[in-house]
Amino acid sequence: MSCLSSGTFYATTRSMEILVQALQVIVALGLLNVWLIRASKSTPYRGGDAETISEEFATYGLPTFMIFVVGGLKVIIALAMIVGIWVNAVIVPAAAVLIVLMLGAFVMHLKVKDPIKKAIPSLLMLGMAAGLLNSVRTVADMRRKLDEQDEHNLRPKGSQDEE
Repeated sequence: MSCLSSGTFYATTRSMEILVQALQVIVALGLLNVWLIRASKSTPYRGGDAETISEEFATYGLPTFMIFVVGGLKVIIALAMIVGIWVNAVIVPAAAVLIVLMLGAFVMHLKVKDPIKKAIPSLLMLGMAAGLLNSVRTVADMRRKLDEQDEHNLRPKGSQDEE
């Protein structure tokens, strides 16, 4: 932090917090859109020649119950991303599970030999989840440094440690 003034460091930290929250909302809305609004609609990104999520899972050779497992997890992750705006502790586990699911989605596209275009949404979501995982930790470290600086600045002058 020696290169930045405390005001600049605070502004940078706050900007990062806002960026992380925006990414959380984008991820949440994307997941909810796919699983609650567009589940029975055709998109150019479905695996194989599938028109719906059910057909897509069948194309991948997955059992029907996996639709509910994956869909349930993705809706829970979306809700966790929204809750994470106020409760940061839920973001890392939600992002980690999303990374696993998106890696699985990418592998399924490879399995059925889809063109890479069909895997783009899973790769973008994977990238956003990985970005969240890294950014949440970075922001937490930045926030911790700010708190340490605040504690240092609030000590009575005679009690400050020599640095």
